[in-house]
Amino acid sequence: LEGNLVTNRSFEGKWLLLYFGFARCPDICPSEMMKVGQVMDTLKKDFPKLYEKVVPVFVSVDPARDSLKALKAYGTDFHPDYVFLTGA
Repeated sequence: LEGNLVTNRSFEGKWLLLYFGFARCPDICPSEMMKVGQVMDTLKKDFPKLYEKVVPVFVSVDPARDSLKALKAYGTDFHPDYVFLTGA
């Protein structure tokens, strides 16, 4: 969403798979985010209509260090459908 304000209307009509973490998480976050990516791939293959309605969202719990730039770099290692959010 490229630095824009996100509200409840930003994902209207979508189902969200929310994951709360931080970009400097070395162990648990990456493995769990890969699982969500596998779910997205399975949905795309087996249930394409449902897949179109699901959005995986990573919400930073460390907005002081997780800038948009940091999250964009972190996100390159994960499923391309992920949306990364941080706050101020």
